[in-house]
Amino acid sequence: MRITAFCKKGIEEANRISKEKAKMTEIGSMKYSLWGPEKSEQSLVIRFGRVCESMIKEQIRDTEGFSLLPSGVQRLSGMKKKKDVDLLFLDIEKKMIYYRELKTNIELDTEKLPATSDKVKLLSKHLEKTYPDCTLDFGILCLSVFDQKNLTQNKMKSKIRQFESSGVKITFANDIFKTLSLTITEQEYYKFWRQIGKILRS
Repeated sequence: MRITAFCKKGIEEANRISKEKAKMTEIGSMKYSLWGPEKSEQSLVIRFGRVCESMIKEQIRDTEGFSLLPSGVQRLSGMKKKKDVDLLFLDIEKKMIYYRELKTNIELDTEKLPATSDKVKLLSKHLEKTYPDCTLDFGILCLSVFDQKNLTQNKMKSKIRQFESSGVKITFANDIFKTLSLTITEQEYYKFWRQIGKILRS
């Protein structure tokens, strides 16, 4: 897999996290009883999950014809509410704005799924008012999965159907790579993540 801005940022951040003081498993957990104190993988996964946003933003910055738009906490049009926009970028030639809510795990519980869907739809209305001269493409982006066809479990397929029936689509790594004209194969993608995993465990 060639070193893209996405990959370079991921490796850089994985090396940084691996060198920082890690949260260790503690007495009272079964992991501690079985293997003693060791790096908490759950803590590593949570920390690296936050890095995914900076990785895809780095790739967008590096791609000609696309421009990042202001993300982060925004006050909604005509409302006192504030909401956090994860990823917002523009295809300059097509005047197409892409808004994505980032999720590294789409296996959301019963309460979080409708809340996430409602947030995406609310923000999409705000963005349509904010950028009236552009077409808006909105949805959820799951970077832990390369392509929807990789999901064979019925419970995962059910989550996707629930989102889609609410009017919110779920996209995956290969979808955004195609948008950015970035060629990465499925085998290369998962090999890259295994490399990240080894760095984090080191």
